[in-house]
Amino acid sequence: MALERVSLENKTILVTGAAGFIGAALTERLLTLGVPLRVVGLDSLNDYYDVRLKEYRLQRIETLAASACPDDQPVRPATVSWLSPAAARTRSIM
Repeated sequence: MALERVSLENKTILVTGAAGFIGAALTERLLTLGVPLRVVGLDSLNDYYDVRLKEYRLQRIETLAASACPDDQPVRPATVSWLSPAAARTRSIM
């Protein structure tokens, strides 16, 4: 049975646990696909383990998203938005 490739172009993808180990890796991978898409990351940023590590991952993803989207490019290839209920904030890279 052959697997079909799914196009993610112009899609919105929700990543739960985006500041965790797997969620952060998935978000980084999505941002480097080179297709226009939107990633919405959701994480409670709880203190199950060191929150500083989660904040570091979020910062790294934000930096990656910003570098993957030069300002002079007419269509931004990827955007990422953060939803964090515990921190009561939303951060967005556009």
